Amino acid sequence: MNNTLRTRMAGGLTTAAGAAFALTLAAGSATAAGSYASWEFDDKGAMGTWTFTMSVSDPTPNVGDEIIITNSMAHTKIDRYIYKVKQVVPQCLELVDATSSNTIASTDNNTGKADSNVVVNAPGGGWRIAGDSKNPVTVSVTYKVTNACAIGKQQDAVMHISGLGTNIGEQNFDDHPVSFTVSKGSGSIGGGNGGGSGSLDTGSLDAFLP
Repeated sequence: MNNTLRTRMAGGLTTAAGAAFALTLAAGSATAAGSYASWEFDDKGAMGTWTFTMSVSDPTPNVGDEIIITNSMAHTKIDRYIYKVKQVVPQCLELVDATSSNTIASTDNNTGKADSNVVVNAPGGGWRIAGDSKNPVTVSVTYKVTNACAIGKQQDAVMHISGLGTNIGEQNFDDHPVSFTVSKGSGSIGGGNGGGSGSLDTGSLDAFLP
């Protein structure tokens, strides 16, 4: 092999390796939502600070599994009130039930629609958020993962609230999503979107049996 050919081959390998490295960096730079989020919201400084969290119980469920999406709300300095929590969720989730650390007045099920969501409503006076951050109010909603969820695609959920505070009011926390990714379908063989039924036709083996 002459020197010119060796140089060209080496150059080609270097270019290919560089391209692969660049693709790896590009893929790694994508920001995933993750299964847990925590953030603060300023209540006009002297009035204190809100702390919110949101989590998904299983970041890689299978079709047919149940997952729980939980929100918690805490406040410092003075008492505040939350009237409702709205979870905006993927259209492929189906509501199972909703629970809270406090009393729930009603639950509005709007899953399976273009603007898929579940609204959990507090009683008339709202949920009291004690101003010491020691006893946050939690709201947990259980969903069933249906076969409408695309396998391997990240699914995001966000929290909206309605509350009483100096500047809380109606807030959409769309910049603090949590996510899950369905790992496989309901059948262990060929299950999931576009897969087979998961059963094996033994009749086709008759010709090979003694």
